[in-house]
Amino acid sequence: MGSPICLMVFFILAAESVHGQDRFFISAPNVFHVGVKERVYVQLGKALLNKRVTLFLEHEVTSNLMSQKNSTVCTEEGQIQTVELEV
Repeated sequence: MGSPICLMVFFILAAESVHGQDRFFISAPNVFHVGVKERVYVQLGKALLNKRVTLFLEHEVTSNLMSQKNSTVCTEEGQIQTVELEV
């Protein structure tokens, strides 16, 4: 077992690597209704700003495309973009 200082340094380094700027957050409904445009929200971290993000629905077993592909770009940190997807 290492000294408490070594463990503390390890935890700080681990926290720094987890706290990276390449994070993203996507919020979508649990159920998508056929023929209804459902809203999906996207928020990107600093490293992903000004990069195009493409959202779509894909069948989990067959990998068939279930919706059209829609793209968005976040230009500011903390900005939330809305994309509508329809099955």
